[in-house]
Amino acid sequence: MPMNKPSSHIDEFQLQRFYPYRFSVLSNMMSAHIAECYKSFDITIPEWRVLAVLGEFPHSTATEIATKTAMDKAAITRAVQRLIHAEYILRHASQQDGRTSHLDMTAKGRDMYNKIIPMALAYEAHMLESLSEEETQMLDLLLNKIGYHVL
Repeated sequence: MPMNKPSSHIDEFQLQRFYPYRFSVLSNMMSAHIAECYKSFDITIPEWRVLAVLGEFPHSTATEIATKTAMDKAAITRAVQRLIHAEYILRHASQQDGRTSHLDMTAKGRDMYNKIIPMALAYEAHMLESLSEEETQMLDLLLNKIGYHVL
């Protein structure tokens, strides 16, 4: 029985040039570097993402946070539990739907958030310093465009 020759597309595949792979590696590298900003606060990447969302969108649900961060709901749930235990956030039962609860930062959580944000912004500025203003705007445009098509 003759073997089918693989498609030329398969022969051309190079992982190092495959954009989803490159985005994933870049994301992992950036997350590891930015984690240095909050390492001294003894919080994890998922915990920081919960706090970051609550900083911009107070009174969010865990489901809303999972959607905004594109993270697994179970990882968000674990992060929320640890943040509640550490007294960085509070959970409030919804008055409209008893099955839903909303999350908010405590004063302790807000204080930590306010200390981390300048470090995170400094990291972002460092990351973008090799780009011109025009390239930064183009990067933003392209990320928005690609993100729209991923959905």
